[in-house]
Amino acid sequence: MIMFIGLSKGELGKEIQEYLKRYGTEVDLCDRAYTKRQGNKIFRVLRSRDVPRFVGKGYDFGITGKDCCEDEKLGGNDNFDYLDELDFGKGSLVFYGTGRKVPGTPKVVTSAYYTNLAKKFSGEMFSEPEILVVNGATEGYVSSGEADIGFDSIFNGKTRDANGLSVIEEVMPTCAVIIGRRGYIRDDFDNIVLDGGFDFGKMGDLIPATVQDYRTGEVLMLAYMNRKSLSKTRETGLATFWSRSREELWTKGATSGNYQYVIEISKDCDGDAILLKVDSKGPACHTGNMTCFYRTLPK
Repeated sequence: MIMFIGLSKGELGKEIQEYLKRYGTEVDLCDRAYTKRQGNKIFRVLRSRDVPRFVGKGYDFGITGKDCCEDEKLGGNDNFDYLDELDFGKGSLVFYGTGRKVPGTPKVVTSAYYTNLAKKFSGEMFSEPEILVVNGATEGYVSSGEADIGFDSIFNGKTRDANGLSVIEEVMPTCAVIIGRRGYIRDDFDNIVLDGGFDFGKMGDLIPATVQDYRTGEVLMLAYMNRKSLSKTRETGLATFWSRSREELWTKGATSGNYQYVIEISKDCDGDAILLKVDSKGPACHTGNMTCFYRTLPK
């Protein structure tokens, strides 16, 4: 089965590129016509506005701005669900103007991205607003007087400042989101798109791995894993780690015979720590103690 993943292009796409890279997925979002197959996954770069349109209509997952998704849902596309909000692509949807008094029935200019949202919020804020939908930048219409106010996204505010414009009211914060076709959950995205969803990008391609006795819950040891050791652990069922001092893979018990048979692998909420629940065949510590945490500090 082939899984299709739509990704936003532009500035948001660059942040998406870095996000995926942390999980070992390489995509070239500098190419605006980028489409590439990686195993059973096909990544395709789309306009931010088009990502939610494609998800649920042939595509399984997407990463784009929440503002575009909200507008699409208002337009009647209910074929996708929000799986998670990400910590980048943060901005706001706002009404903005020149500081001149806004008439009671203003002409509101917005981009095609936000047609439905502009109608919704303008109707709540003003009496019988006229909506002017344009392709491209909206600031020039307001600064020239062709429109009374604008409705658009704002991230750094540089374009607004350059045109002498200011925010009248923030109507909705937004950020990057992961969306999926109806029926998918975040774990599906992690397992299918991110190959397990482990973030190896924060500690030089390493993740701390806590080892716990699956029967008693006792913490046995702490070691480090990289992609290769995690892959070998999954393949063999034996706890395998990366030695930072020797710079090589090592399987617990390969020398002593005290193997650790992995019962369960879990990750934390950020995907940057691993918990191995194991059936340990002997002491975990090189000192002969069952756990490496046998020394208690005084309070």
